[in-house]
Amino acid sequence: LETGIDSITRFGDADLEDADYLGAFADDVRSIGESWLAGWTLTQALGVQTAAECPAGTNASTTPVPTGRTETNVCTLPSVVTSDLTLTRGNLYELDGAVFVGTDAGGDASTPANNSVSATLTIESGVTLFGLRGEDALIVARGSRLEVDGTRAAPVVMTGLDDLLGRATETTRGLWGGLVLNGRAPINACADANLRTVDPAQAGDADRLARCQKDGEGGSGLFGGNDPEDSSGNLNYLQVRYGGFRFSTDDELNGIAFQGVGRGTEVSHVQVHNNVDDGVEFFGGTVNARYLVLTGNGDDSIDWTDGWTGGVQYAVVVHEGGDGDNGIEGDNRSDDTGVLPRSNPTIANFTFLSGSDSSAFGARLRAGTSGRLFNGVIEGFQAGVDYDDVAEGAEVPQLFSIVSTPGDPGVAFTDVPAGAQSDTVAVPDAELTAIGTDAALVPVVGGNVDAATATAVPQDEAEGEEAEGFFEDAGYVGAVEDEADDWYAGWTFRL
Repeated sequence: LETGIDSITRFGDADLEDADYLGAFADDVRSIGESWLAGWTLTQALGVQTAAECPAGTNASTTPVPTGRTETNVCTLPSVVTSDLTLTRGNLYELDGAVFVGTDAGGDASTPANNSVSATLTIESGVTLFGLRGEDALIVARGSRLEVDGTRAAPVVMTGLDDLLGRATETTRGLWGGLVLNGRAPINACADANLRTVDPAQAGDADRLARCQKDGEGGSGLFGGNDPEDSSGNLNYLQVRYGGFRFSTDDELNGIAFQGVGRGTEVSHVQVHNNVDDGVEFFGGTVNARYLVLTGNGDDSIDWTDGWTGGVQYAVVVHEGGDGDNGIEGDNRSDDTGVLPRSNPTIANFTFLSGSDSSAFGARLRAGTSGRLFNGVIEGFQAGVDYDDVAEGAEVPQLFSIVSTPGDPGVAFTDVPAGAQSDTVAVPDAELTAIGTDAALVPVVGGNVDAATATAVPQDEAEGEEAEGFFEDAGYVGAVEDEADDWYAGWTFRL
């Protein structure tokens, strides 16, 4: 072999390594995961097929596999997943009603609720799960986990049956309920008002936090607790399409509801498309997320309340036509703006685009929230950033290197308190420089704001340890750096 490589190098002038083995893989490589194929190409060995039957713990459905799909069976999930279950490739998976993963184990991991059941639902890459009707939802109880193991080439898809039947259109929403994660991280919206506090000395009391819990919308169960490091699993390369269900005006299912979810949960490369209500909503908790794509959602794209203290880095929001309200709607608590722990998230490197003046604000910060916005582009909304009912006696939301190009008519920033912004700028459309083939969706900013004016996200926290160590120093404004930066491509839907 060495002689052969020497000859090729000599006669072909090639730059080859002396691998010292025959074939494409070294002798000690026994799986794709151990090889140079891992992470970017094949997800299973050539010639290996997933078992053509429903996995134990599910049942064969009477729903036929839709025409054009390659799956073998439709498998129905039970109403409660009571033991670890893996949804394997090769089948479609059906929600017939609300499906709970585990039963509520309470707000304190050290003393789980009596007779509670914890389970892990694992979804392999490339799997599609669908709901039959609007109220069908996938709900993870406190103490249980959801492991979504999608890849860029084979994301996991959660959608409604009509989507698989080819009946979904650009305006379709509400085909199924959506995804809910319930966790044990702190919240401030205690159902028992006696447990709420505005006293910083009591805000971190572990016993009080364990008993501070709330019922989720749509009958999605209890959330909240005393563990900021709590893990509800991981969401990697996931599409949530055509979800949301409105039980009443104030009782709705979001695309993904993060309810008291802890920072031990991994969220990366997640899209919510055409949801009835919000794209993602954070109800308290400490969870962080990277690489979010939120398209065509009917209300706010990113919503927070109840004391969320996590963060988001790299987010694309697109409101088209008459879709959507605010890019961000951030609250502490509308009925008690001073309650602790106060909502205090950090959002960095985002691009929010609206194709209609019906979209209200790029970011609406209100009801006592704190927080920080770094390195963002907001284009086409009636107003870029609006402040309403700012936090009294606490740090108001801060803006760092935010570029706002409002719609016509519109304003860049409204009611901004003194000292709340740094290096923010309003620029006309002409100052936005399109990139690559996705120019209409993901612009970067030239002229007034460029990489030199981006603000580094500090790793120290304004109030506590919310997202310490999570943020990268991207060094640019917006969700993408340049035409070579295509993190949003290849795994998303209709972007």
